[in-house]
Amino acid sequence: MDVVGGSRAYFNNGKKHEADSFLKATWNQGSAQWWADAQVRYAQFAYEGDQPLGSVSWAFFNPKGGVRLQPTPTLGLTPRLAA
Repeated sequence: MDVVGGSRAYFNNGKKHEADSFLKATWNQGSAQWWADAQVRYAQFAYEGDQPLGSVSWAFFNPKGGVRLQPTPTLGLTPRLAA
């Protein structure tokens, strides 16, 4: 932290670690193509240095799904379903 018009109060470095995974599946049923996907993500942010500011972490689960309808060879409909 640099103080405006003054000296540096302390010095810290931020470190970020993250991991994620993604899965997608599709299957056909007549003129409909169903799909679903899911993402899992974990992130952690921590400070190292003069001030012990601790760390913060997040975990996310993001599912989605939908269907694509193909009633004719030239017409496709894609309504979306999301959680």
